[in-house]
Amino acid sequence: MDADDRGVRQAATGDSGKHAWHAGFLKHAQTVHASVSGMPEPPKLIIGHSLGAASAQIVGASLWGRRSVSPRR
Repeated sequence: MDADDRGVRQAATGDSGKHAWHAGFLKHAQTVHASVSGMPEPPKLIIGHSLGAASAQIVGASLWGRRSVSPRR
């Protein structure tokens, strides 16, 4: 975990422990993940802009990595 000169946390590790994410992006992604993780099938497409795009990357990595589903190319 890194902190800036004010002692504010800049990076946080997700549940898998494999990646360090921006703490604010991770917090938002955890909210998004909670809303889609109960779905019978994972979303096939996650899009967003700015904060939404960062969250989409984190949630996509979590869902597709865990369930062995890969996005279409």
